[in-house]
Amino acid sequence: MASGLRSCVNALLLTTGLVAFAPAIAQDAGVPADAAAETNASGEVIVVTGRRAADRLAIETKRLSDSQVDSVRGDDVGRLPDQNVAEAVRRLPGLSVANDQGEGRYLTVRGVSPDLLNVTLNGQTAPAPEPDGRQVKLDDIPSALIGSVTVVKTLTPDLDANAIAGQANIETLTAFDRAKTFVTGKAAVGYYQANHKKPYEIDATVGGLFGANKDFGAVLSFSRSDRKLRADNAGASENWVDVNGHLVPDGATLRRYSTHRTRTGAVANFDWRPNTDVKTFMRFTYSKYEDSESRQHFGTGIPVTKPGNFSNQDEDSGTYTKGKNDRRVRTRAESTSTFSASTGGEFHFGDSQLNLEGTYSRARKLDPRRDEWTFKASNIGGSYVLDDYMVFVTPDAAAYDPNNFAASAAKYESRRAVENLYQARIDFKAPLDLGTDSSVKLGGKVVDRRKTSDRSNRTWEFAGEDDLTIADVQGGDIASVYKGLYTFGPAIDASKADAYFKAHPGDFELDEAGSLADSLAADYRIRERVVAAYAMTSLKFGAFTLVPGVRMESTRGRFAGKTITEDSTFDQDFDNFGKRKYTDLFPGVNVRFDVGEGLTLRGAITRAIGRPNYEDIAPYIAVNVDDEEVEMGNPNLKPLYSTNFDAAVEY
Repeated sequence: MASGLRSCVNALLLTTGLVAFAPAIAQDAGVPADAAAETNASGEVIVVTGRRAADRLAIETKRLSDSQVDSVRGDDVGRLPDQNVAEAVRRLPGLSVANDQGEGRYLTVRGVSPDLLNVTLNGQTAPAPEPDGRQVKLDDIPSALIGSVTVVKTLTPDLDANAIAGQANIETLTAFDRAKTFVTGKAAVGYYQANHKKPYEIDATVGGLFGANKDFGAVLSFSRSDRKLRADNAGASENWVDVNGHLVPDGATLRRYSTHRTRTGAVANFDWRPNTDVKTFMRFTYSKYEDSESRQHFGTGIPVTKPGNFSNQDEDSGTYTKGKNDRRVRTRAESTSTFSASTGGEFHFGDSQLNLEGTYSRARKLDPRRDEWTFKASNIGGSYVLDDYMVFVTPDAAAYDPNNFAASAAKYESRRAVENLYQARIDFKAPLDLGTDSSVKLGGKVVDRRKTSDRSNRTWEFAGEDDLTIADVQGGDIASVYKGLYTFGPAIDASKADAYFKAHPGDFELDEAGSLADSLAADYRIRERVVAAYAMTSLKFGAFTLVPGVRMESTRGRFAGKTITEDSTFDQDFDNFGKRKYTDLFPGVNVRFDVGEGLTLRGAITRAIGRPNYEDIAPYIAVNVDDEEVEMGNPNLKPLYSTNFDAAVEY
């Protein structure tokens, strides 16, 4: 009776928020990998599954690691409506997310720039679809596809050194994580009050073990979401000028965004584990992110350089004359897709372990259109009011007459960026005969990165004899934004403006010099190969763990860009080249001391690198003879280096 009562009490403790953790979780052979098992005082095994198990496993990952890490499990992600991986991990300590239209996009660890964070997928470097930098867009991957995400804040030598901010590793689910046949699914629909649209999301996962000995495993997962968003934006200029003894901003803008955003993702994972000494796998991951957007812009310029145009000024308000206004419409379409395929295995030879893996990844970003029309109006007065948190600028009625806004320019832009990654790595771990659970680990990795960017830009200035006004291409009227707080006025129909451009090409004059510079300077071809080798040990002496080691990385890059002169053409090939080679050593040490049950002290000194962004090392040269200026990329730009000092007390 007493034994049964103790079992019930222990079971109750394990399912509440107050859990006293044992030094290690006992993992029974019959306990699934996504469950937590613990032996109570009576020798009985208590198995905890579901959300509480996800919490326990995430905490155990952190507690038992020799470096400073935080993790979130896939089961934990489902509790809140996370749209993507970035949103799934932003609740971890020391992490924040840069948002786009209310959704997380880039992950920031301890305030360091996202392009200095190494993002890996199933342990291998993830491709970066963005043409300008190395940051990986985490809003591309639906949250439903992840099994876990682990953020490493202090590097060990077996991890890539290109991680000043740390490493975020995304793991997809395998059949052996559940150790049984399973089917999960979710469907959700919502309602947006702003635009009366209904977003939806569906995802499904099926997996299980097969074969006579259950040595084959397979998981198939699919996810799809569709969202139509609307957002209003109001802001004042950052440029404030002293006008007659009062600080006044030189303008304010109102914007309305209408966005249609979809995500599609799929995972196929296959495993073969014929015995405890051999574990082989194949991993396939695909994700596609599509975003189309229309942005209406209304800008009000305040003539801060002409104090005589102001009257009735005090500290918080005033009126002005002869201001400038502009209205614009930007239409944008974006499609980003990522594919990754990897294969490898884990092989045990007695107490030694060998890991082999090869991966191919491809990321492609297509911007088929980033077009913008601009209409301008002059000599319009107005008033402004400054309060504690916002600037209110109210132009005269003339600013809301579509006939007063004449076409100024039309810009048509597209861009394509592709990155191919080829990776191979080997890791070997063997025990050290020190009478403790110490080990030595050796390994190497090769990353071959091939990235291209191709941009096309044409800026046309209106030069017609008769004015083209918003009244000719009006797309309705936006009464106000922020529920009447700001009056907006006439909107531009981009399709009508495009039709006019096609029907009246003679009314527009190409800004050839500016269009050439914008198009060719952004074109590049880069090949970067990093060859790495490392050696490290894990020395355990009772409650004390010391992990010293060193990593060597040899980087070789070859770059191609274009020269822009008066004789350049839009279709010219690469004609300017550069190369760079350098080798670095990255020593580091992690220290851990288990003071007592649940209390751990950690310290680390590590070295890391941040290689330059692609657009900075592309060897383009832009020559402006009229202004006697030369602008150029720098293929010899040195990387960033950091020495990181970390200390932590964990309970």
